[in-house]
Amino acid sequence: MRSGMPWSRTQYRLVSAASMVLVFALSSGTGTAVEPNSPSGGQKGTATQSAKIRRDKDSAGKTPAAKTSNGGKKSPVRRLVTVSGNQITLDVRQWPLLGKPEARYIFVEMFDYTCPYCRATHQALRGAMERYGDDLAIVALPVPLDGACNRAVTSAIPQHAEACEIAKLAVAVWRVDRKRFTQFHSWLFESAQRRTADEARRYAAELVGENAIAQELSRPYAGMYIARHVELYESVGSGSLPKLLFPRTTTVGAVESTSTLIDMIQRELGPPP
Repeated sequence: MRSGMPWSRTQYRLVSAASMVLVFALSSGTGTAVEPNSPSGGQKGTATQSAKIRRDKDSAGKTPAAKTSNGGKKSPVRRLVTVSGNQITLDVRQWPLLGKPEARYIFVEMFDYTCPYCRATHQALRGAMERYGDDLAIVALPVPLDGACNRAVTSAIPQHAEACEIAKLAVAVWRVDRKRFTQFHSWLFESAQRRTADEARRYAAELVGENAIAQELSRPYAGMYIARHVELYESVGSGSLPKLLFPRTTTVGAVESTSTLIDMIQRELGPPP
């Protein structure tokens, strides 16, 4: 596995949930539990009220409500996933997702669209999702390695200069049309060279409409999501990307083999169908 943090060499270790999940120079977070639409960390099992991410009534990105038998509406059933040795709990319906929220197995990936090691890992993830089918989903949290929106990054690296803008575009596409998010996400990674922010903006407009993406980007929500992703990234020690967060362990660095990744998923979650 290779590190996706170009400005330092960070060693990774897999540690059982009985001890620390991941050891970095920076200490990991403790017991972070994230309630739906909460952009700042609260205590486990409680929602944080400050700077709460609101979803406009007219926002196409909001979770559709399920109808009741009497014609009223109610929120869909929450699907919670807990990773990194119980450090983080997410409602998968409220975060960018590859796959279906009803999937049997779900884990979390933190990545940067401008990171070559994340690009390599994407190919293995795609192979694993093809093998598992609808049984596997991934909560996809872009974490830009750019100090413009990530306070954990202290060195400017030219290759990550547009990482914040591209990550916000990805979240904006997800908020406008969740069905298009996987396509946009894959397009960003499945290229010999990393996509530029201008290319990403044009493709986002093709997928969901120029007016829709412009309107979404004029709102603060994409940036608020990225800020929340960064907080979660800090809670597991920040450092290198990609990170694959499973229930008991966290893997850091590139995973380039589909078979290796499937072995990880089997150990942590269960076998493919």
